[in-house]
Amino acid sequence: MTSIKGFTQHLIRRIDRRLRKAHQEQNNIASAGDLPESYDLRSLHIVQSQTEHLERLVNDLLDLSRVQWGNLNLQYTSFFLADVLAECVHSAQVSADQHTIYLDIQVQDTKILADQTRIGQVIGNILDNAVKYSPNGGQVTVQLGDLDGDYLVNITDQGIGINPVYLDHIFERFYRLRNSASLNTQVLDWAYT
Repeated sequence: MTSIKGFTQHLIRRIDRRLRKAHQEQNNIASAGDLPESYDLRSLHIVQSQTEHLERLVNDLLDLSRVQWGNLNLQYTSFFLADVLAECVHSAQVSADQHTIYLDIQVQDTKILADQTRIGQVIGNILDNAVKYSPNGGQVTVQLGDLDGDYLVNITDQGIGINPVYLDHIFERFYRLRNSASLNTQVLDWAYT
């Protein structure tokens, strides 16, 4: 994973330099977005985003193992929840170009004391599922609000949802649910960390 990320970042920097140089040489005759390297750069950003997604999945599995053995240590720091949500939305949007992901922050001060990595991990996993199960580029909304003095993060998608009969199972490890509400049988898979 580290090698893939490193080489991808190296290629992104090289192509970005070439695009800047070509843009300067052409003195705005052609837009840098028209060059073939622009497509390559967008593709590399997708590779980078997907690599980060795969890295998160691997880390989720490692964390699951740590939880089972009672070895998961939380690192509490002070940070702004709105910033973490913005990072998660940006990351999800890069790899989900068919979807529109909205961020709706309804509170002013979002400073909290928590494990920033774990909060980002949970939000990232829920966003991944929201994108995965929203049909044909459906809209996903991430909303941060207040509920009786606590922060409430609400993620809404355009997916088919889960039959209430199966809600008791969504936190079972690797539980898979067949969805009969659609013509093509879809598999909804859930994993928790």
